[in-house]
Amino acid sequence: MTKSLVIDPFSGVSGDMFTASLVDLGVAFDEVRAPILAMPVFAGVRADLARATRGVFDAARVTVDCPQVRDHRSVSDIRKIVEASELSGPVKTGIVKTFEILANAEAKVHGRKPDDIHFHEVGALDAMFDIFAAHLALELLG
Repeated sequence: MTKSLVIDPFSGVSGDMFTASLVDLGVAFDEVRAPILAMPVFAGVRADLARATRGVFDAARVTVDCPQVRDHRSVSDIRKIVEASELSGPVKTGIVKTFEILANAEAKVHGRKPDDIHFHEVGALDAMFDIFAAHLALELLG
């Protein structure tokens, strides 16, 4: 059976739901979770996979539980975390590019330089996990 994923993010995309959709396409969640949670920044973070049914739809559901940490990270901070990881070059590039795009958008809205942006929500560990996991899952799908 051929599987397809249609993404129509007319109002954005949820990182955990996007990653879960990639799991439904065939990515082994443990192959995504393990290398990310092995990174020191993710100490104390839990990521779990379950099934969710809404009406007639059944889908994977990824949940990420994090300790209460109020770190505000810059693109530079995230770049250092990514470069120190064991992730592949293409995954690292994709993650950094995603955060650079987000920093550019926030900089434009706030009238600042991208290097001066400190992520609050997107720099939180659960959002970081979602972005890291999505890029790693895409690589695993080939």
